[in-house]
Amino acid sequence: MRVEMSEVIRGRRAELGMSQAQFAAAAGVDTRQIRRYESGEQQPMLSVAVAIAQALEITVGQLAGEPTHRVVLIGDCWASWQTFKDQREVITAQEVRLAQRGDELRVEVTTRGVAVEDGGYLWRGEMRPWDSEILMGWYTADDQAHAPRARCTSFFIRMDSQ
Repeated sequence: MRVEMSEVIRGRRAELGMSQAQFAAAAGVDTRQIRRYESGEQQPMLSVAVAIAQALEITVGQLAGEPTHRVVLIGDCWASWQTFKDQREVITAQEVRLAQRGDELRVEVTTRGVAVEDGGYLWRGEMRPWDSEILMGWYTADDQAHAPRARCTSFFIRMDSQ
């Protein structure tokens, strides 16, 4: 399914968290012109499209609306973790905020899940896709009490039902 260039520009700019003014400066284009592109009134010349694509960290083909297999992972969700405290298993669910910039996925919990004395802690990390099927990254505790020992790598793989 092909997407209109105006939708690509608006959506990707929002995904990157850029204002129109920031985006215009990054692309070297006047802010009024960016408004015209985003509203669909006009389309950029090729040389400007290249600068816009670079500022949006996408290809010119993607800017033109070519389908992409890129997964957008942003928003709030839940994560469940298994750990151990005082030699007993602790399973917790925590609210997680995902932010994405290009291929970098930032992960940060927004709730502790369980109390500190029960083994709960706040953490954050980063992940990147590898080989279109794997997310690899790291996370570390934000709590001082856990920081020295809570540094880990994470690895997620897509499992197809074939």
